[in-house]
Parts: sequence; structure tokens; C-alpha cells
Amino acid sequence: MIRWNKSFAVESVVYSAATNSDVQIGLESLPNQLTKKGRIEAVRAPFQRDEADPVFGDVLFLWTA
Repeated sequence: MIRWNKSFAVESVVYSAATNSDVQIGLESLPNQLTKKGRIEAVRAPFQRDEADPVFGDVLFLWTA
């Protein structure tokens, strides 16, 4: 389980996606103690919760091994 965007390393494409409108793609391991790397695609969510951080908004991501 990945709890929040803030679980990811600062250099993750998830952070790039939070402040960019384009799909961000990278090769990363997930922040849930899994050491296996996989392809991750991340994009800023089209709808933001009222509580979402105004700078680093909600992000949708797909990770495949």
C-alpha cells in the first residue's frame, strides 16, 4: 500500500507529475519496502480533493514490473 505522494522519494516522477501537466515516466521501486524496480507512469489527477496540497496535488500512477 502506498499511503500518500509524500511516501515517494523527492526525486520520484510522482513529484514531477504533481507540478506538471504531462505524464511523467521513470524506472523506480515503490516506497513500500519493495526493492524490485518497475516502470512508473504518473500524472497529476484531473480532479483534486479540497484537502489536496495546492502545490503538490494528488497524483495518479501506474507501476508495472
